[in-house]
Amino acid sequence: MAVQDFEMGLEVMKILFPPSRPNSKAIYRLGFVEDGQLVVDGEAFMRFRLKAEPGMLQK
Repeated sequence: MAVQDFEMGLEVMKILFPPSRPNSKAIYRLGFVEDGQLVVDGEAFMRFRLKAEPGMLQK
């Protein structure tokens, strides 16, 4: 399956990352920006957001 065939049309993608992870710099290199914190079952996570650039979703 080609990448262009797998378009989901998402405008924003959010991920959760545990603060204990030592290599969070890779997330920034991919274009994610920090978007706050979230607590899930008593565990804190950093939330990151990646917003689609104009034209990114066009074929």
